[in-house]
Amino acid sequence: MQTALTLAAANRAATNNIYLTNGYYTGNFIYNSAYLTSLVIQAETNLLNSQVSLDGGAQGVTLSLTCTTNVTVSGLTFIRNTGAAANGSLWIGTAAGVAVLVQNTQFLEPTNGLGSGLVIATTGPNVTITNCFVLGSPFDSVSSGILVGGLTNNLTVVNSIFSTNEYGIHINADGPPWPNCNFTGTVPPSV
Repeated sequence: MQTALTLAAANRAATNNIYLTNGYYTGNFIYNSAYLTSLVIQAETNLLNSQVSLDGGAQGVTLSLTCTTNVTVSGLTFIRNTGAAANGSLWIGTAAGVAVLVQNTQFLEPTNGLGSGLVIATTGPNVTITNCFVLGSPFDSVSSGILVGGLTNNLTVVNSIFSTNEYGIHINADGPPWPNCNFTGTVPPSV
């Protein structure tokens, strides 16, 4: 998987699509690109999100995406086993004003796991989370299901379930807690 991410980061194509086949991917994977290319990471067609799992093995962020344009992650399962509450299984850092879409994805924390599900690490992206399942562990009393490190331009959460997380969604920023947020089919988190 790291080879595909490295090749995509160096590719100047308009869109880089990475399709993951069924399997259990263990490791710490990194995509870092300054090119103006969109990135799509998704399960192969006709696979369920439970058939493609990524696990950081308690050694840090599982999948780190740093880019300047739109990012889509779809149809995957992230095991929340990063070893630290501030680490996210999926960590996304983007330029301001770009679109981040996370859809049909699970963030599952094992009973003895530690770590947040999704971390949006930068200020200014437009974030949409749709049809996601974010499950925490009673053992982990400090991790967020989703942690937004700065204010987003727009945060939309649609038809997603958050269960047993210290915070379903936590925005770690000064200013109004929920700017331009839309929660549909989801109970808004408390601040």
